[in-house]
Amino acid sequence: ACEQMGSAHTGGLGPRIHAAWAEFELGRWNEAADWAQGALQDLASPNDELYLLTRVVGLAVARGDWVEADGQLRRIAELIARYPVELQYTGPYAAASAELALWRRDPRAALDAVDAGMLRLEQTDDLLFRLRLLRLGTRASADLAEMTPAPKGRIPDQEAVRIAGALHRRVSGVFDAMSAMDGGFLVAMR
Repeated sequence: ACEQMGSAHTGGLGPRIHAAWAEFELGRWNEAADWAQGALQDLASPNDELYLLTRVVGLAVARGDWVEADGQLRRIAELIARYPVELQYTGPYAAASAELALWRRDPRAALDAVDAGMLRLEQTDDLLFRLRLLRLGTRASADLAEMTPAPKGRIPDQEAVRIAGALHRRVSGVFDAMSAMDGGFLVAMR
């Protein structure tokens, strides 16, 4: 798909990063890794590195390369702290952090990553990553219910429903915005 769009014949960092991200989103992880590797040779600034890392960190998490994912997440956090950046990096960073925590069976850390990401993304119109964080947070709340012993008077499933409901309320406007774009498909799913 990326080669059909001309990415293989277009020089520069941007098309390579976008090709890597597109291949990842399409589930073509080997191709995504190849594009990302090719983009490494064009990095000219810390902002370029941040842009690349936020587009490929999900690949490291999805492939189970946790050492690589940890290194990429640490580097992203360093770059975000050192340089004034746009909020566009928040979604990929928060989603990869939450997913990695879920793979490690740490739903509390996943919920913390979701909450931190949501706080920043609520200042933006980033619908895609707000919905991804909703999905990851819902999964984390279910995992938390499964893994947490229930003290007297507390039912883990009710706690999971409470957390998931709070997350859903945080993105309810996103459903309205997306249903306006897709002819009401999401409204019918509610």
